[in-house]
Amino acid sequence: MKTLIEAKEARATKINKIESMKSIKSISEAMDDLRRYAAMGYDAITKEDFAYYFKYFGIFDKSKESGKNSFMIRVRIAGGQLSATQAEMLGSIAQEYASDSIDLTTRMQVELRYLSIEDLPAVMQKLGLVGLSTYQTGMDGIRNILTDPLDGVAEDNHIESMPILEELQRSFVEIDEYAGNLPRKFNTAISGSVTNRCNIMGHDCCFYLAKKDGNYGFNVALGGKVGEVAQSADLFLRDIDEVSLFFTHLIKIFREYGFRDNRNKNRLFYLIEAVGMEALVLAVMDSARYEFGAAGDEISDDTPSIDSAIVAQKDGGFALRMIVPMGRFSGSAMVEVAKTARVFGDGSIRLTYDQNLYLLGVDDVDRCLESSIFAKYKNRDTPYINNLIACIGKPNCQYGTIDTRSLGSELARYMEQSVQLPHDAKVRLHLSGCLKGCGLNMLADIGLQGTKTRDKDGSVIQAVHITLGGKMTRETKEGRVLYKKASLDDTRIYLRRLMEIYIQDRVNGESFEEFESRVLSSMSIDEIVAKIGH
Repeated sequence: MKTLIEAKEARATKINKIESMKSIKSISEAMDDLRRYAAMGYDAITKEDFAYYFKYFGIFDKSKESGKNSFMIRVRIAGGQLSATQAEMLGSIAQEYASDSIDLTTRMQVELRYLSIEDLPAVMQKLGLVGLSTYQTGMDGIRNILTDPLDGVAEDNHIESMPILEELQRSFVEIDEYAGNLPRKFNTAISGSVTNRCNIMGHDCCFYLAKKDGNYGFNVALGGKVGEVAQSADLFLRDIDEVSLFFTHLIKIFREYGFRDNRNKNRLFYLIEAVGMEALVLAVMDSARYEFGAAGDEISDDTPSIDSAIVAQKDGGFALRMIVPMGRFSGSAMVEVAKTARVFGDGSIRLTYDQNLYLLGVDDVDRCLESSIFAKYKNRDTPYINNLIACIGKPNCQYGTIDTRSLGSELARYMEQSVQLPHDAKVRLHLSGCLKGCGLNMLADIGLQGTKTRDKDGSVIQAVHITLGGKMTRETKEGRVLYKKASLDDTRIYLRRLMEIYIQDRVNGESFEEFESRVLSSMSIDEIVAKIGH
């Protein structure tokens, strides 16, 4: 522990303003105040509650973006798993309170917008009736834990991870000791599947499938965040007890020794950077009074590819994917999804990291795909839409510099008209509105990150940084910067030329990711720019 103590003391000369607020009000006191404000009205709310305490419950003031007394609330969907009853409740809440608006996010949860302070307690109460919560979906807590959306049903799923996930969540999510009391937000994912369907290496704590002494379990990687891929902790956890024990003491160590000065450098990554992975792991084992085993063999990700649109479940029936472009959904659509899940499936719905969803246990695939909801939200869309991701962006996010969703839709239409891809092609285009990278742009085949630049007349215009070659396999890799501050007009040309090069040189039905690995990854950025020719 000595190394951690010294690192903490070196960064403890000044704490940030948020830290000074944490001891003033508990989560239960904050909830009491929320109810009081609902009775008193918007003007009674203090700036401290806006800035911090409301975020205990995933409540964000959006008055600057949407007008006075307008809030967004983030709903925790553990592992992205919804029952038809829960989906129906979400849809009806959106219809009644949120202008029928629902956003699906890259953390497999949902956001409801345009809520008034008067309605928030009622919304949270209704969510609770079906086992849903908004706790710790904002600020410094354990955020929604991700798993494979096909956990428990895919042929390549060797450990059903949801029971472990639920145990981790039960230990922390609504406990005052941890809610809002970590140095910074903490993202976690766990997957017992071979295929990476949940961005497994992009989190503070990652438990991923491995095998040791003939038994399946989890290797551990730590320190992932936007801009950094999690690194191996050289540990193998055999079962739910070891995963729970490790996670419990990792969180305790992070809470005790994590930095609390500069909020931009308080994630777990920076503690690991300061003390080293070995010192952190030893501290966790010392706290747990338990010696975890060394890492096992990672399970290879080179299994035969599966049809992600219609997936045969190992216990019978099929999982049908529904494309929700950039997560733009509605309460009415969610109600219809719930009805369709009951009529044609087993009532189970799974949200995905790429802002889409699955209906599980479908027996009659053809009849289900003929339903009215699949007429609007397709099972297979164009290659430009199938894997398109975008964060909220302008005007609904105060940090956004570009309207990601409008741009994403416009680019998809432009590319469909300019370069038609064959139906078996695959390209992952991700858009983030700002440097926070909520649209996972750095892990995309082609990533766009919002910024600003000046045109020839000196006027400020919207622009994007363009990255190329991000990977979402087990060996997660961030893309290289291809262009900085490209105007939106130039971006259209660059993307069109990339697709023309892809189609021209593609072999054996390659995805763009495979094509980039074979052809473009060995070229310098200057060579690629010259090949694009603009």
